[in-house]
Amino acid sequence: MALLARVSGSTRQISNNRFYKFYANCVCSKLYRKAPTSFTSGIQSSVSARYASSGKSPSTEKQDKYVFYEEIMSRRRDQARRSVLIQVQSENSSYELYDYCSQFGKVQEMHHYKIGDNLSFILIEFNLLSDVEAINSASTHIQVDQNLPVTSPFLWFRVVPNRVRKDFVDKDIPLKVINANVASAPDDMNMLLFKAESVSDQMTLLHNATKLNETGTRLRFLSARQIELCLSGMFSEVTVLPFGSSVNGCGKLGSDLDLVLQMHPHLKENVQSRLVYYTKASSNPDRAQTQKVMEIIANIIDHFLPGISSVKKILHARVPIIKFNQTLTNLECDLSMSNTTSIYMSELLYLYGELDWRVRPLIFTVRSWARYMKLTNNYPGHWITNFSLTLLVLFYLQQKQILPSLQKLIELADKNDVRIADGDVNCTFLRDISKLPQASSRNEDDLETLLTDFFIYYSNFDFTTKSISLNAGMPLPKPAESTVYIHNPFEPGLNVAKNINTQEMERLKIEARNAAWLFCSAADNNANDWGLLSLFNQKIELNVKPIRLNHTNRMVELSALFSKSKTVDGVEKHSKYTQSANANSNTVNHSVDKQRTSSKKKKSNQKQEFRR
Repeated sequence: MALLARVSGSTRQISNNRFYKFYANCVCSKLYRKAPTSFTSGIQSSVSARYASSGKSPSTEKQDKYVFYEEIMSRRRDQARRSVLIQVQSENSSYELYDYCSQFGKVQEMHHYKIGDNLSFILIEFNLLSDVEAINSASTHIQVDQNLPVTSPFLWFRVVPNRVRKDFVDKDIPLKVINANVASAPDDMNMLLFKAESVSDQMTLLHNATKLNETGTRLRFLSARQIELCLSGMFSEVTVLPFGSSVNGCGKLGSDLDLVLQMHPHLKENVQSRLVYYTKASSNPDRAQTQKVMEIIANIIDHFLPGISSVKKILHARVPIIKFNQTLTNLECDLSMSNTTSIYMSELLYLYGELDWRVRPLIFTVRSWARYMKLTNNYPGHWITNFSLTLLVLFYLQQKQILPSLQKLIELADKNDVRIADGDVNCTFLRDISKLPQASSRNEDDLETLLTDFFIYYSNFDFTTKSISLNAGMPLPKPAESTVYIHNPFEPGLNVAKNINTQEMERLKIEARNAAWLFCSAADNNANDWGLLSLFNQKIELNVKPIRLNHTNRMVELSALFSKSKTVDGVEKHSKYTQSANANSNTVNHSVDKQRTSSKKKKSNQKQEFRR
């Protein structure tokens, strides 16, 4: 219980610092406000304008219609404003907590989750913002000299000694989930994949079982809300927005939370007002000012906000960030400032994911494959990132005529779609996908076919001379020297894959060839190691003896690939291994169409025989 009340002991060391009053005034100001921020007003204006032009009302739209990204962000932020997170003894405390909180307002939803074996939390969404204000007014601070009385949406439910417990057995409470999984894939994930009927089913199941769930999404927006509330005492227009995989539909359980802080988004001067705020001008350049402000913010959240720990300032990167852990929501977070391009990038990826149901399962499968093959890493380096992998998948789907090019979306945009990010970066593209013209012919490939062809496509892609451009929707000549060149969709002159070196590019192509070969010879896999399990090098331990079949060896072993030899000038080469792989890739391409139909029948018969 005391976890929620503790503040780092280092706080005492800064109590006499001359910045102490600045910090305390910022944190302890009135936090909950009824007036929406200008960002929300901007979103609502955009939404209203869009529906006004179409003659429709937001309230009359059917639920199965496409939901605009800005509407989702507005709704999620509103949920966070009306929510609090409360630590409890266990899920059994939910009835008593509901009974207690109901005196302050209507409880709309409750979500229970655990961190480890001992910490239980319940996320409560109230019906009105005034209900949260009432909770805030009724809550108290414990009387401990070392603790600073910070107001935040994170609380704990105190046990009352000798309290007569009520019987809540028949009470109906809006507890939506108990022990929500907010950290990782299910323990029985491999068995679930084994029991699927096809590779396509496996891919759908993998996506549904590992994607970010409702509770996890709410916790991410509440974590952003905590920082926003902390700074709103001084900066009334401040917004803290999640971006990246947390909101673009590609987020998985346990993924990091990327946040962008904006001090004054959409700030407009009221020329009619005769009263003007005094402000303090900065003599520092924009970048130096951003670094200084972020350093102060890092100190604030480190010393004052409950749950935040392990704060690291990375202020000299191209995009300065603050890394920290939010232990109460079990999230690793990266906070940046004035990075609005990333917000619109998230919107673009969300839109592409909504255009076709196959997009996200394919992205999830490719990312999982890359993780199991150790092509990606949790730390920066010379390997490919999940963002670059996602762009590779989207570009491949453009080649399959499943997704339109970004240039097509730009051409169809109207005045309601105009967005200009920091640095005058044009992020304008069509937001209303209903305005996309219907294609004359539709690609109907199943997920297994798309996955196999993805591996074949990139195992043969000429990264040496060609670049990946989602804008054009086709390969372009490389504009600059780089092992892999993937154009940033909004800033085509930037290469998002410039970190990848030759060795990692070769590994990517070799593993893609191995994966293509595996699927083309799928009938040769063991019964307890088929489909995605074989792709991920995972096996199921069965209680019966599996059928032993001849398993096709890997086309090339990675250990052989990195057996280094030196040229005269000391440059590493892997030519004989690469030549071997290239020769085998021709076999892959030649045999795909012939083997795909027969391998499905063989695999189905094999599974049925094994189960009998």
